[in-house]
Amino acid sequence: MDYFEFIETVIFSRQRATLLDDDSFMELQVFLIKYHSDGDTIRKTGGCQKIRWNRPGMGKQGGVRVIYYVVEPDNRIFLLTVYAKNAKDDLTDTEKNTFKKLTEKLIIQKQIPLSSTVKALIWIKNFLTIW
Repeated sequence: MDYFEFIETVIFSRQRATLLDDDSFMELQVFLIKYHSDGDTIRKTGGCQKIRWNRPGMGKQGGVRVIYYVVEPDNRIFLLTVYAKNAKDDLTDTEKNTFKKLTEKLIIQKQIPLSSTVKALIWIKNFLTIW
């Protein structure tokens, strides 16, 4: 099994605490390590993906949607948001634009000199903290 680093946004962490227990979250992480490229790519997000995840004991309607972004070959999975299937159908245009800005920064930081990379990483850290 490959090694992956999981990075959670603050909003993902908050939502996960109410939607997924520790065992289900660990199963989700194992699934993403094995099948991270199998998610549905969400248009207009810069490459973010969505998977449907069932919660134990909640039945077919009790599942969640997990939005994530994979940075390869660094083996990093950014867990952006999670929401109950019955809470909403799709991401809003504002959410899609926000995720696109984040993915652009993640892509840019891999292609620029170190001093600029540090600035991009600070922007990303601030984004992940406030979003």
